[in-house]
Amino acid sequence: MAEDASARINLREVPSTDIPTRRYGLVGDEVLILDNTIGKDGQNWYKVKFPVSGAVGWIRNDFVQLK
Repeated sequence: MAEDASARINLREVPSTDIPTRRYGLVGDEVLILDNTIGKDGQNWYKVKFPVSGAVGWIRNDFVQLK
């Protein structure tokens, strides 16, 4: 979870920080979890969809709070 309420959360095409980002979400945006995997960085990544914008991509687990 990001501590800055105005922070942007990078939405990635693949579960890796090696690729530049083209989209982002905002802290507090709700997402639908579509998939998850362990990236080559050893971190758990979630493939998510933002219902409002329709954007789909990968976010590292430390930026997602499960309810």
